[in-house]
Amino acid sequence: MASEQAELMAQVIVERSNVERITHERNRALADLDMAEQLIRTLHCQKRLMMGALEHIVSELRAVMPYVPTHGALADHISAQIVHAQTTLQSVTEED
Repeated sequence: MASEQAELMAQVIVERSNVERITHERNRALADLDMAEQLIRTLHCQKRLMMGALEHIVSELRAVMPYVPTHGALADHISAQIVHAQTTLQSVTEED
């Protein structure tokens, strides 16, 4: 009887250890999930800021265009920047 009781006590100790290990792993996984969710929120915020900045750049470049000669390197460069910003905005918007 004493040996059965000792064996059962050993099993209880092992099971408690397993429960503690699983609880620790669960808590770590929950912390990782919280961190991942915070990172996602941060990335969405950065994306919105980037989109706002790109929209502002396009607006500013368009405002400058009437004062730039219609032909030449500067006009071509500004037009290319507008197209690049618009393409970037479109690709970022499509990812949603």
